[in-house]
Amino acid sequence: MTPLPTPQSCQSRDAFADALVAYINEELPVVHPKSAGHIPFDRTTPLFGEGGIDSLSIIHIVSFLEAAVGATLSLQEINMRNFRTVEVISDLFWQLKKP
Repeated sequence: MTPLPTPQSCQSRDAFADALVAYINEELPVVHPKSAGHIPFDRTTPLFGEGGIDSLSIIHIVSFLEAAVGATLSLQEINMRNFRTVEVISDLFWQLKKP
């Protein structure tokens, strides 16, 4: 199995989005088996409406994002509006990434 890109190594917003999609599809089902068995997500798949992402999954995704941006996300940033799709997440959080 090829290792997934680390969020810290992403040099562009598109690479960041691709790393997040890979995490959701490949690593999240390992750390949170309830999310396994879902049709693979892409950048525009609604994360909540498709039934594969639940509140515990979001905690894992937030951990991934915090590692990616090198900072703790605020409670105001962690809301369903900001986590609708990988595209929305990438638009909001790529700009927070620390070098």
